[in-house]
Amino acid sequence: MVSLDRTRPFTVRQALAAGVTPASLKNPRHYRRLFRGVYVGAEANVDLQTRARAALLLHPSGAVASHTTAAALQRIPVPIDADVHVTVLKESHRRRRPGLHSHLRTQARGRVVDGVPCSWGAQLFTELAQNLQLVDLVIAGDAMVRIERVAPSVLVPATGPGLGRARRAAALVRSGVESPMETRVRLLLIWAGFPEPMINLALRHSAGTYRPDLCWPDIRLAVEYDGQHHRTDLDQWESDIRRREWFQSQGWTILTLISRDVFRQQPETIHRVHEAWKACGGAPFALQAHWQVPFGLAAVA
Repeated sequence: MVSLDRTRPFTVRQALAAGVTPASLKNPRHYRRLFRGVYVGAEANVDLQTRARAALLLHPSGAVASHTTAAALQRIPVPIDADVHVTVLKESHRRRRPGLHSHLRTQARGRVVDGVPCSWGAQLFTELAQNLQLVDLVIAGDAMVRIERVAPSVLVPATGPGLGRARRAAALVRSGVESPMETRVRLLLIWAGFPEPMINLALRHSAGTYRPDLCWPDIRLAVEYDGQHHRTDLDQWESDIRRREWFQSQGWTILTLISRDVFRQQPETIHRVHEAWKACGGAPFALQAHWQVPFGLAAVA
């Protein structure tokens, strides 16, 4: 009789071979069904990695976790997706289960991430391009470039589904971006007509280096995003105060944005940055409305 690791997904066949009875397998106090035909012990922690392993058990060798599942497993920020995505090489390899999406790709490249084979690189980026909105796709691309330490051009293959959107998004991906909110703020500003800002420019001072999220050094204007931890962490708050004092002493203007500025008050935020731009002596330009559709304002209206 074979042993059964209850903390990892297993098939019905594996359970029966280990001596588990069908009645026990159906008892929720003992086992939990992840997909039809795949179970795990009731005490096991069921996270995305566990669910991806379970999905792959249903598919023949060569299948990989893909799309948003592969992205999340590789810590690439993507919108939450309740389904598990798997890509296979043949139509006959696809499996249909609630909460499971099987995709077909004639050539699938994978690498193992924490024991789970995942699509990656250009293949993953074009997979994401099939479903993500443009802003979310650029956010994912910025993160991939940072994690993989590659140029944005590497994200786009020669052929494949989602190629058009992948190319458009890759043209907006930049190196050196450190957070999804930096991407959102940058896209909001450039689509509003601002010249493209520098990203995390290193400014040296006596105690080290400051890196404003986005800035135009020629007019000494910086735009930064502060999350909740900037307000709740006293050490971070004190550091922010010292940092802003240094920038002010050097003749810089710093605008600090918070969540509602980016998600709920985009017109007011654009106007606020534009006023600062003019006050700092920036070259005149006309504000644009190209940001409205990708940021969802047109859909709301």
